[in-house]
Amino acid sequence: MVLQLDLTKAGGCSDNPLSRLISIIKEKENDEVEVTTTPEIIPQGLAQLLGNRYGYKVTVKTVENNRIIYVFKKS
Repeated sequence: MVLQLDLTKAGGCSDNPLSRLISIIKEKENDEVEVTTTPEIIPQGLAQLLGNRYGYKVTVKTVENNRIIYVFKKS
């Protein structure tokens, strides 16, 4: 099952997109996570670093209109 996570939408006044992403990939319950974000929220280098740390291979699926979709797959 692919989990889709959109970090471009605010979840609340105390919600942090980076914290949301880390909590999802730390759980390791999902084999694949598609993350929609912008380079300002999660730069590509940071996505790669998080993927390596938590055992995921990260690829870029699409980039358009200042939005980027990272695919985190368990390695």
